[in-house]
Amino acid sequence: MSHKYFYNSRIARSIIYLLTVGGLFASISISFYFLWNYVLSNIFYSKHFNMLESLGIASILYILYFGIKFGIKNETAETSASKMTKLHDSDNQTVLFSKKIFNNLTEKERLELIRSVTKTIEHTQFSNQKFN
Repeated sequence: MSHKYFYNSRIARSIIYLLTVGGLFASISISFYFLWNYVLSNIFYSKHFNMLESLGIASILYILYFGIKFGIKNETAETSASKMTKLHDSDNQTVLFSKKIFNNLTEKERLELIRSVTKTIEHTQFSNQKFN
């Protein structure tokens, strides 16, 4: 197996990812460790952290940050795309179905439908004026 195919394999990508994320966590926890123990503990008069505690805090912050970020991104994409599209598709299908039915009516049936709809609209407007 040549090195060209090794870097494209799933195992190699997993190892590289773990080393990268592990190195990121290690650098963040070392930074937090030194920042807290040498700067902030004197300001807040609190106890010192060890390296494992700072790694745990970095992990919790990572999970919270990306969990919230992923949840917000997913929710906004879902509500704007799928829910609105479903509503609009059903409205479009209803309009297309109504046009198809209307086009299949005879001239006499169309005139009768228009008269009945006009009568209903006038009655509704009259009822609304009476109660207002």
